Amino acid sequence: MRQAGSLLLLFFFSLSAATEPLIQKIEVKKNSIKVTPGQKFAAVALQRRSHFISYDEPKLDLRLYDPSITIMPFFFDAIASVLRSDLELSVEALDRDLFKSIEKIRATLKRFHPKVSWNGKLVPKKLIKHRFDFPQNRLLLPFSGGIDSIYSLLTNLDKEITFVTVRGQIDSTIPNQLHP
Repeated sequence: MRQAGSLLLLFFFSLSAATEPLIQKIEVKKNSIKVTPGQKFAAVALQRRSHFISYDEPKLDLRLYDPSITIMPFFFDAIASVLRSDLELSVEALDRDLFKSIEKIRATLKRFHPKVSWNGKLVPKKLIKHRFDFPQNRLLLPFSGGIDSIYSLLTNLDKEITFVTVRGQIDSTIPNQLHP
């Protein structure tokens, strides 16, 4: 029994030593965040040195949020490259539901690009279960300007709406945006 425990402990430490950090540094200001990716990931997957997001909402203070939430935009921008990289990368903490969605993302990417291996792994050191409570009279609306988002807007005019618009995501149909 003691030998099995030692082997498990040895396996855990070798696994920890094998992972490279996905994120080197996170700089959070009141309503902006700058994520500097880890060196190994940046070298194989990214064309830029950092990921910067700024929000126009003056009341927003990102310093009040857990980093596992504030890194979500970076996660969505990077996850396809992580999975394609064949690297095993670690993050300090990640939302539990977001972590569970990685295999669904991998499966979807495999359907669209069956010749790519998609063997990269993301290993969170800690999983956090967040609870999001929104008042009934408020709505967080992903808004692209398309027919679905306009319909959602028009059918919810009685609510206080916060629009979420994402631009600058990786388009995997453009060559050289996802490189191993």
